[in-house]
Amino acid sequence: KGGSQGSVSAAEKQLFGALKQGGWAKAYDALAGEDIMKIRRNSQLMRGKKQVFLRSVVERGFLVGETMETRTSRSDDISVVWGGAEAKGPQPYQKGSFLHVWTRDGEGAWKLAVDFLMLGGNELKKSIL
Repeated sequence: KGGSQGSVSAAEKQLFGALKQGGWAKAYDALAGEDIMKIRRNSQLMRGKKQVFLRSVVERGFLVGETMETRTSRSDDISVVWGGAEAKGPQPYQKGSFLHVWTRDGEGAWKLAVDFLMLGGNELKKSIL
């Protein structure tokens, strides 16, 4: 179990690193699964890697995330990660929370299946989860 969480932690670090270096589209291109769901507050749900990638090309700025907790299934094929997030870059500064669901692809690599981000609202608190 610890090894799988380590792999998910590495995937999270890679995601936030790609966001900072190349933006949203680069991060999704590298790490998103084919059926990814992107969920944002006050926005239409986006589904599918191509749609998410194309709409993300115009997004500016990046997130800095701090993982609060990770839970991985006993079968080691799905993991849920949540924590705090801060938006950086040219858009107005905002704090919030993220929840990521990762699943393994055919080769066993972790791929982002759900990207839920809520900025400017209530932050997820570790104590209530």
